[in-house]
Amino acid sequence: MKTLRTFFILTLTITAITGFSFSSTIHAQSIPDAVSTITLSSSPENPAPGDSVTITAVSYVIDINTANLVWVVGGVQKQKGIGVTTLTIKAPPLGKTTTVSVLGSLQTGQQISNSIDIKSGEIDMIVETDGYVPPFFLGKILPVYQNVVRMIAIPHLANSSGVEYDPATLVYKWTADTGTVLSDQSGYGRQYIDIPGSLVPRAYSLTVDVTTRDGTNQISGTASAIPQAPSVTFYTVDPLYGPLYNRSIGDSLYIGSQKETSVIAVPFGLNYIASAASNILRSWMINDVDHPELDSGDIVVLRAPDGASGSSNITLTMSSQNNILQRLSGAFTANFQ
Repeated sequence: MKTLRTFFILTLTITAITGFSFSSTIHAQSIPDAVSTITLSSSPENPAPGDSVTITAVSYVIDINTANLVWVVGGVQKQKGIGVTTLTIKAPPLGKTTTVSVLGSLQTGQQISNSIDIKSGEIDMIVETDGYVPPFFLGKILPVYQNVVRMIAIPHLANSSGVEYDPATLVYKWTADTGTVLSDQSGYGRQYIDIPGSLVPRAYSLTVDVTTRDGTNQISGTASAIPQAPSVTFYTVDPLYGPLYNRSIGDSLYIGSQKETSVIAVPFGLNYIASAASNILRSWMINDVDHPELDSGDIVVLRAPDGASGSSNITLTMSSQNNILQRLSGAFTANFQ
């Protein structure tokens, strides 16, 4: 009895294994679902209004290059043919949606189909720095070594009625150029991000993905920043109007009958506050001679000698005690007669 029971158990095990193998073979020969055999993708994924968008059909199950494909955009047939796997269209206006469908048949008679919705949006990226600029300066300076850089995203996404979403009600995901998501500065309404300056000067870029709360609309943008050294520009100081920031003196200054002219040095990009610039070291030189009596301020007073003519070369070097990479120098020539 013991021997028979052992044989009976082995027989059941062999039957079970054989049955499993047979069932697996039948499943592999089944015909895959028609829609799941074809995938549509768009490039770019998040186009701006009017951009050219290429839709590509691919399949990892069937040979789609032998299929007879018909492309339909918004219910209108645009193109057809065997192996026509791409279609290029214009992105719709802001807030609108264009549906692109592909229909096709294989030589076996099997039908394939799928569709994709194309939307549009725009995003403006603004890069700012906390480097110093003079009062009423209307221009923009590039980021300077070790300064904080702020990147601001201004997205333009609209609902189906064409009304743009308030940027403060959108969700932002900031990603560094290393691929790391900056989760501590991402989230609802996180429209900007601050990047502290690094001791290792290098270019960097950030990507922001902006979506509506329900995820139905999205747009992406990228901004780059290349830190550089600060610079200095010289301006004359008028006795009545003060510094004349509307025009720099350039490489040379002429001192004529007025006999005396004041010049102010403006350090563009330094981490510097004019009213409290104790962290800045200065070194004024005239004709390669140090003048430490001038090093406490940004203004130098130039006087033409009586009965003489000639020129003097004035040089200024400035550096930050707190940020070792922030160092600049500039020079100009004072001509007198």
